[in-house]
Amino acid sequence: MTLRERIREWLGITDLRAEVSMLDNSLMSLHSKTDRNTRTLGTITPGLGRIIAKLDPQVARDELSPAMRAESDRLADETIRRLQGEQAVRDHYGYTPKDTDQ
Repeated sequence: MTLRERIREWLGITDLRAEVSMLDNSLMSLHSKTDRNTRTLGTITPGLGRIIAKLDPQVARDELSPAMRAESDRLADETIRRLQGEQAVRDHYGYTPKDTDQ
């Protein structure tokens, strides 16, 4: 064993190189698995979208269509009225939220 090898061994450089090599191999394996999963997801996504559209026709509707906007506005108005009613009840009974409720 040469002096250089002994110094590397004494400093732990040899062990460190082996650990880095193992980490590099693990990282390459993880990268390979991630690429494979990405390709699989890219293959599955369009078919999954078609299945969801068949199960729930609302998904395929245009969000900017007048009917969809009218329905969305109606739901928003109902929600606001309900929340205002709940707030009125709280105000009537003098309910004040505690710090823990927020």
